[in-house]
Amino acid sequence: MSYEDALKVLGLSGPSSFDQIVNAKNKQLAASQSNQEKMMEIETAYDVLFMQSMKKRITGDIEVPTSVRFADVPTRKRSSSRGSAAQPSLLQKLPGGVSVAAPKQNVAAGQAAVFAGLGAWALIQAVLETPDAQAADTAGLQLAAALAFAVYGFREYKKLPLSRSIGLSAASLVVGIMLGAALNAWLRVDIVPLGSFSSPGVFVSTFGITALALASAFLA
Repeated sequence: MSYEDALKVLGLSGPSSFDQIVNAKNKQLAASQSNQEKMMEIETAYDVLFMQSMKKRITGDIEVPTSVRFADVPTRKRSSSRGSAAQPSLLQKLPGGVSVAAPKQNVAAGQAAVFAGLGAWALIQAVLETPDAQAADTAGLQLAAALAFAVYGFREYKKLPLSRSIGLSAASLVVGIMLGAALNAWLRVDIVPLGSFSSPGVFVSTFGITALALASAFLA
């Protein structure tokens, strides 16, 4: 989508401030609640204008109020109490409305323990099997459990809708599996075992579980 098309979609006539872009986006979204395709077009237009504004900010062509961080996300006020923990701040807004944020430490620790347990379960189970069984093993049960837990985490801790939780989890799993498959194509653990471990399926599955763990912790 071009810059001019993005302006038309959001109903803007020319270069606009962050507040104007955000207000235009919210107004258009409110009027298009029943049209999913239109809402996606509005999000795309917002991303185009957002990136253009960020470029101008970097080059110094525009000034952004100090109370605004990365477009439409206000900076949280720090608590004056020494004992109170600071809220995790938004680090980056990605295309498609996906945000990268620092997780809460207590939540992240619990989630990491669950995903680590699932990964360790898959690896130990594979190591204890015969080479022939390892070759056919894919850790399907552990992957399914990790996927379900990731969806639960997005719903419970990030308060995301079910469809978005499933979408983020599934996309993260696919990325992890693709990365694991690419690395295994180079290492070939079935031909050159890592110690007593020679299961390509479990090797790839652990990357899927790792990707789900990272997505659950940092994406929203």
